[in-house]
Amino acid sequence: MSFNVGLNVVEVDGRVAPSIQAAPTSVAAMIIRSARGLPGEVFRVTNWSEFTEHFGGYLDGAFGAYAMRGFIDNGGAVAYVTRVVDEAAADPAANTFNNAGGPALTVTAGYRGRPDPGAWGNSLSIRIAANTETAGTYDLFVAQTTAGRRTTVETWEKLNNSTAAGAPGRRPEAAINDEFTGSKFILVNEEAAANPSPTAGAAGADADGFVPLSGGSEDALSGRSEERRVGKECRSRW
Repeated sequence: MSFNVGLNVVEVDGRVAPSIQAAPTSVAAMIIRSARGLPGEVFRVTNWSEFTEHFGGYLDGAFGAYAMRGFIDNGGAVAYVTRVVDEAAADPAANTFNNAGGPALTVTAGYRGRPDPGAWGNSLSIRIAANTETAGTYDLFVAQTTAGRRTTVETWEKLNNSTAAGAPGRRPEAAINDEFTGSKFILVNEEAAANPSPTAGAAGADADGFVPLSGGSEDALSGRSEERRVGKECRSRW
């Protein structure tokens, strides 16, 4: 091999791996401000529907949902997403439903057995009605109002607060709070062994018998500035 005077570059096949390994750009990790999302939980998201299921839609003052939408629309395949929220300041929406003897069932905005704080829960409303097939049980309907339009998103049938052996139906906590098959919108706490009264005609109910959850509130964190702060902190650690 002959060399010229000056700088010579010789390429050879080596066994040493390159110092910078290739990585897929279709996988992302996101720490975001969002309308909802279980604090401290990371969810694997592969499409927009999965994102809205866990984190809700667009939130004023934060660009988490916009970033996710752009990622998906530009070919992103998988994102691991978690929500930034101050649990000590943000509260989940809730309401307690009574029977003749007092409180019977508390319903709280949540996801599969865990509370999900934020004002988003104020968009939920509950209707309770006696089940027409199995005596002694009741049905619980969950509705969500978006842009002035209410949609029933879940129905839980044949529930029964009774602790008696052989009682018909399903226990509300066991069915609705199940970590794998439970509700994606609420969790419940049984306050008594007696079932809650139907909500039709109850105080606070609308013409269709739905009673809203209330008290859901946001924390005092600033959406975009907090996203930037957490992002910088993570980058400095890595």
